[in-house]
Amino acid sequence: MIQQKMCAAALATSVALLGQTGQAQSLIEDKKATSGSTDVAAEGFQRGEGPAELAPANETSISLMAGFALTSGNTENINLTGGGDVKLRRDMDKFRAALFANYARGIPAGSTESVPTAENFQGLLRYGRLLTEQFEIFVQVSGRRDYFQNLDLRLNVDPGLGYYFINQEKQHLNFELGYDLQYDMREQGAVDPAAGVYATDTRHQLRAAGHYDNSMSENISIETDLEYLQGFEDVSYIAGDGTNATGLPFRINWATVLSARIASKFQMAAGFTLRYDHTPVVPKNLDTITSLSLVYTLQ
Repeated sequence: MIQQKMCAAALATSVALLGQTGQAQSLIEDKKATSGSTDVAAEGFQRGEGPAELAPANETSISLMAGFALTSGNTENINLTGGGDVKLRRDMDKFRAALFANYARGIPAGSTESVPTAENFQGLLRYGRLLTEQFEIFVQVSGRRDYFQNLDLRLNVDPGLGYYFINQEKQHLNFELGYDLQYDMREQGAVDPAAGVYATDTRHQLRAAGHYDNSMSENISIETDLEYLQGFEDVSYIAGDGTNATGLPFRINWATVLSARIASKFQMAAGFTLRYDHTPVVPKNLDTITSLSLVYTLQ
């Protein structure tokens, strides 16, 4: 079965990129279209699709999303997002490929010229193999280019093991544990060897993640993801007061979405994403994104 999903409009009620715009990338998706805003690339956060008996042995789904937000008056901003997501299941094997882009412009206070406020491109490939009804092994590769994070490329390779604690028709709880290899290529303007910021950076991290979803009724559902990444070696970073510092890196990523069906083929989804980076490249270490989406589905 092929499903096609088109987001008619993604209205970002607030794209409050507080501090490091785009920062701690886990493969945490900033709940897109059916679940908020668009983000697929980062250290690791892409859960599996669940044990094989919960879905047809052979399934293909294709999702397309496009959205915008326009603000005028005292503040003038425009936000654009779009991309696609392909998922395949063949017996005990699962494949996924996704590509998304986000762009925003705004006019700062006291200025008449608009400037970019967000600009990133992200891609993801994932393969998973179900071993039993509870256990899955997987490997995923993601890439991200983010102007405001001073990244020409962030590449993440994430092998791991997943386990399903709750596996019911309308409720699922699963955890993933694995390794994350992160390789950064930074923009030349961000390179500062004296501060310990180099053109490239490689990190080895432990990754732990959890996912929960609950279809409370035919019309209302909730989904949430939490991820923790722990580095093993001290790194240089910019502290909140703007001074250079060193420390052991860790990151926390959380994303949640509440969806409500308003017609047979329409859904309204409210999403929230939080990212905390203990050792950011830019001074502030917290980003949040809040979004509201209208989704139209064709089957």
